[in-house]
Amino acid sequence: MVNDDWQRCVAFHGHVCPGLAIGYKAVQIALGELATGDSPRHRSSATPTDGAGNVFGAGAGCAAPG
Repeated sequence: MVNDDWQRCVAFHGHVCPGLAIGYKAVQIALGELATGDSPRHRSSATPTDGAGNVFGAGAGCAAPG
């Protein structure tokens, strides 16, 4: 079964590409390392990769066709 977060990221990004997969996994690792608990105050409605482009300098968009 495919993760709902992954499906939302694909829908947001518009297609599956290597950059999306790498960014998704990197954000999962970072969130795991930075986790401070399960407090609702630390939750966000944003998908895990919404800000990954800005963090990793990919603000110009995806280079993959499609």
